[in-house]
Amino acid sequence: MRNFILLFAVIACLSSCNPHYYQICKISSNLPTDENGAYYYSTPSFDITYNFWSEYGDILFAISNKTDSVIYINLTKSFLTKNGIAFDYFLNRTTGSSTSSSVSKSYGIYGTALGYWDIYGNKVPGSISVSLSNSITSQKSSSISYIEKPIIAIPPHSTKIFCEYSIMKSKYKDCDLKEAPNKEDNAIMSFSEENTPIEFTNYICIANEEKEQFVENRFYLSQVTNQHYNATFHKVDAGCENDLYKTKDIVFIQTSPKEFYIEYKPQYYSKSSYATPTSSKYTKSVQITK
Repeated sequence: MRNFILLFAVIACLSSCNPHYYQICKISSNLPTDENGAYYYSTPSFDITYNFWSEYGDILFAISNKTDSVIYINLTKSFLTKNGIAFDYFLNRTTGSSTSSSVSKSYGIYGTALGYWDIYGNKVPGSISVSLSNSITSQKSSSISYIEKPIIAIPPHSTKIFCEYSIMKSKYKDCDLKEAPNKEDNAIMSFSEENTPIEFTNYICIANEEKEQFVENRFYLSQVTNQHYNATFHKVDAGCENDLYKTKDIVFIQTSPKEFYIEYKPQYYSKSSYATPTSSKYTKSVQITK
């Protein structure tokens, strides 16, 4: 019992001494921002609005049709460029889903020294033990395949959401950027458009029945902030005011469509040296339109 208590104390101490950190990354652009702080591009025919808030910075953008006619997004002529490398929006993929079901039925007869009963419940006289069984199994399956469309239509006064690539795959590292700041002091590093480590441009081809036009929206990483878990999250009241039992939710202290985050542990913490609890991550669900 004493050893168990000691082991529990060690694990608790290691867990508390092995905190999670978050790198908050800020994206800048020459585009204007809306009332929610999101970058947007506007014309009389359509709006494009961006929201990067996610882990690793999903490049999510919504295109809204402001006209009374259908507009079209030509994915074969639309690209994302990141640090000079171009990535296609049309990937010519086929996706699908399948379902299957099976039914198994068995029939049998059994007997004793006095006789046995057939499948209809009739007793058949006999003087020996008899057993006989028959099994029938049937299985059905169906699948549906979806072929990616090269051109996406947006109906009048409607919006479709696109999300294909992320800005970063891992946190930014620099010898002058403190990896594990304390709870009260964040580590910040800023960049200009000339020395930024990441710049990207969204090239979108948008057309109507008469003509097509190309939109170029440019962005760059302007700031990274390393901060402690306690400087990233706080507890807020959850549920309704008239709930009998009050609960608390752990949420980000601040979020912005112009920012994204990366969860990490400092390198000097070895994952193999001891076990630590798995932390929950913020996730979001979006409609991905192809």
